[in-house]
Amino acid sequence: MLTALGMKKVMEYAGDAEHHTLSDPLQGAAVIALYGGVMLYLLGHIGFKWRTGHRVLTSRVAALVAILLASLLGTTLPALGSLTLLAAVLIVMVAFESVRYADDRHALHS
Repeated sequence: MLTALGMKKVMEYAGDAEHHTLSDPLQGAAVIALYGGVMLYLLGHIGFKWRTGHRVLTSRVAALVAILLASLLGTTLPALGSLTLLAAVLIVMVAFESVRYADDRHALHS
């Protein structure tokens, strides 16, 4: 829900040319909602993996740290730049996990 609110704020910034320009950075609650929602989601995944299998996926922890650092940079970037940065971190995480855990998925499905 926080991420949806953050994405809504980004789209408002992008679509409301009367009050904002595309070069305006996100402020306050919008930054917290955009980045905080994804961080909570990843924390939930990390906690679930730990609770069910006593494993921590380092790729998720690394993505969480990268998103935390990106949130600090996100207050200086334009709104669409913040969204792009967040999407890039998540794309790298998913691509890495797709390659790294391909054998585990294959063994599970066999």
